[in-house]
Amino acid sequence: MGRHAAGYMTAPYFFPFQMTICAIGYELAVLGHREPFEIFFDEHVIFGPRAKAWYPVIRAAVPDDDVRAIMPVEPLFRSDLEVLPLQASDMTAWLIGVKIMKD
Repeated sequence: MGRHAAGYMTAPYFFPFQMTICAIGYELAVLGHREPFEIFFDEHVIFGPRAKAWYPVIRAAVPDDDVRAIMPVEPLFRSDLEVLPLQASDMTAWLIGVKIMKD
């Protein structure tokens, strides 16, 4: 693996991005879902396109055919100013952060 690829993979955004999608795929497969799902991430100008570029490689490496079949072909990036679920996740993260700081 070249230094350029290793740099992408060591970015703190890379593995949480990839593993979130994989974990959702495995969880949905266990629950019996057979339809592909979509996933939206908040736009991240630097790390988003880099992580997205590696997603097909990560998806192809998933050993379970049922999980791979329901994983998105392409993760989507949207602005949290326009997509309500992203606003809700931002609010939830903020509330959890406030609670953790109080405890």
